[in-house]
Amino acid sequence: MKRKSKSSFTQARQRILEQTTVKQWLLGGLVFVAILAILVFDVLPMGVAVEVGGQVAKKDLAAPITAVNHTETERLKEEASRQTLLEVSEDPDYHLLNQAIILRVEENITGILNLLRLSIMEEVPEGGGCARTSFNLRNRQAFDSRLED
Repeated sequence: MKRKSKSSFTQARQRILEQTTVKQWLLGGLVFVAILAILVFDVLPMGVAVEVGGQVAKKDLAAPITAVNHTETERLKEEASRQTLLEVSEDPDYHLLNQAIILRVEENITGILNLLRLSIMEEVPEGGGCARTSFNLRNRQAFDSRLED
């Protein structure tokens, strides 16, 4: 078996490198590997020795990647809002009365009661003389007296 000489290997290598497509593929592969290496080393966390105790950190530690648990965050927000509402409802200093709103609510209630009164008046026939009619008239009079109070 005859061994090829080093010069034939070198010549074969030179022929391959002289072709432009091979050069382009090699250059593209090198660039890809370089970018991949940069990304991998950027994502990997830096090793820092941290101990619990009275030592003050020499530099601020930050996570290399920010990860947020959205479901847990929403649950904690809702829990905090419920807790705040409970605290506010117990403290009388937070109960502010706006007179304009009070008037608007009173007008709405008066309107609802007027609608009820009209519907009761429509149920009662004029000049009717049955027992149910007299019962409805008594209810209407009681209802009217409550509204006036």
